[in-house]
Amino acid sequence: MPAPQAGRLLSYAILTTTANDNVEPYHDRQKAVPRREKRMDWLDLTRPEEELLRPLPAGSFRV
Repeated sequence: MPAPQAGRLLSYAILTTTANDNVEPYHDRQKAVPRREKRMDWLDLTRPEEELLRPLPAGSFRV
């Protein structure tokens, strides 16, 4: 992990959305993973949030 720069804190954010069928037995939220082809739409705010931050299909995560 890089050292913080003078006067700055290291921070991050996790985007969440409604849990898919695999995650729901454990928690009502899951991380939202913007698809690679839609990442700039998220950063540029060119598409509605509801369209970009959706749960991945069941089976997308392996435990």
